[in-house]
Amino acid sequence: MTERVQLERRASTVLYRYLCSAARPGIWLLPANVCPIVPAVFSKAGIGYEFVDIDLQSLCMDPARALLQIEKAADRYAGLLFVRSYGHSGNFSSFFRAVKAIDANLKVIDDRCLARPRFASLEEDADLELYSSGYSKFVELGWGGWGILRYDAPYLPAILPFESGAHEDLVAQFRKTLKERCIFDCPATHWLDMRAPDMGAEEFRFSVESRIEESARHRERLNAVYAEQLEAWAAPAQCRDWRFTLFCDCQQDLLRLIFGAGHFASAHFDSLAPMFGPGVVPVADSCGKRVVNLFNDFRYDAERASHLAKIVRTFLEDHPAHSYAAVNDFARQGG
Repeated sequence: MTERVQLERRASTVLYRYLCSAARPGIWLLPANVCPIVPAVFSKAGIGYEFVDIDLQSLCMDPARALLQIEKAADRYAGLLFVRSYGHSGNFSSFFRAVKAIDANLKVIDDRCLARPRFASLEEDADLELYSSGYSKFVELGWGGWGILRYDAPYLPAILPFESGAHEDLVAQFRKTLKERCIFDCPATHWLDMRAPDMGAEEFRFSVESRIEESARHRERLNAVYAEQLEAWAAPAQCRDWRFTLFCDCQQDLLRLIFGAGHFASAHFDSLAPMFGPGVVPVADSCGKRVVNLFNDFRYDAERASHLAKIVRTFLEDHPAHSYAAVNDFARQGG
């Protein structure tokens, strides 16, 4: 049996159509630091979910916690969606196999939207791999999402109307929810883009693959510039394909400094519990309050990255700030 690639305008459309096609009922497990669009898609599909805390080392879903939950009541669950946090490039096959060992019918989605794009599967035990070439992805086309589906996995092309303004409103609601820490109520509007892709699958694949090596070289160059100054605060090397991520105890002050100096950065991978759903997630909470993402895509060059790295290092050395290892210690203590 073979795999197949399904191209859509957005990876969220692939996810929605896959979820609506899956026959097994039950709740899905999501990592607490997932992008808000994912629980919104689950809500739109009418499928329940729970958040699982993340692992201190990988910053992805904690395998031990997820397996413990499934083992207690496998019949309660339909599957899990595993996110490659910060584009993590590691191998999680043993975790996926352990899930299938509990119940072979449990579904595993490997969300690689921030990772290096591929059109042939890497993980034999995932039922679906998700990729994206949208805004700020490894290869950025401004649109495009695809899934690599396993074997005879059902995929029904559900069609819903789309309004670009509704999607913009949804993103604004995400920001408000995270800023105010209020409960998210998924709007029943036409925010999911189900229009046909802008080009055929073969042309799209060529467009993506022809940009991968250039993007990889650029990111490696800028990561080296950042690491020279900021390695003590940096996330693991496997988490640097998307942006150069660091952790500190002064997140908001650092972000204000960066923007005030004419640069920009982000604080993605905040914890979504309890605003978007239930879950006890102390590690995700701790990391979400301390994460700062420095850009390593074509919005920056080596000279600009070097200037930013020196500003950030000076600030962190002059202010109380945890290294990545210290953040881990803090999270272990339930901080």
